[in-house]
Amino acid sequence: MNPDEMFHIGDRVKVGYDGKIKDKVPIGIITLTIELINLVISTKSVAPCNVAAL
Repeated sequence: MNPDEMFHIGDRVKVGYDGKIKDKVPIGIITLTIELINLVISTKSVAPCNVAAL
């Protein structure tokens, strides 16, 4: 994963993980990859989401 990659609300992404789901609340996974599938173009102002925060 590139910690400098920015995703926005409405972007379609494909998340790869190790196949395990953590048995706790909130449920969690170990993310291995995040791929931008389709950038959604919107006229609305949206807040960016930094991959490093995930």
